[in-house]
Amino acid sequence: MYQYILFWLPMPVLGVLNGLLRETVFKKHLGELQAHQAATITLIALLFGYGLLTKRYLQLATPSDAFLCGFTWVALTLFFEFGFGYWFAKKTLSDLLRDYNLLLGRLWILVPLFLAILPAILRKL
Repeated sequence: MYQYILFWLPMPVLGVLNGLLRETVFKKHLGELQAHQAATITLIALLFGYGLLTKRYLQLATPSDAFLCGFTWVALTLFFEFGFGYWFAKKTLSDLLRDYNLLLGRLWILVPLFLAILPAILRKL
């Protein structure tokens, strides 16, 4: 399981870089909601590319391995996102949860959902 944690570590860096792209490029040209949506899609693409680069090292021999990896990645991601958002970015829990509200056009829920299935996808490729 330690390798799943190790290979998760660059993911927040990709997320932060993607956030910078959202704030400096997407928001200027698309507006806030569309920038959020575009950034969700670009982060999923970045995570997929990263997954392809690392899949041979992940040791996903069984469906159980893929499940454990996906679960680990989702748990670490949510812990990081809510911990960082609350303690360092000083966002309220309501603000943090807002990005997960599909009824408001917010698509961020797709990121942890994608992380949950990414190891299974990588295992099949």
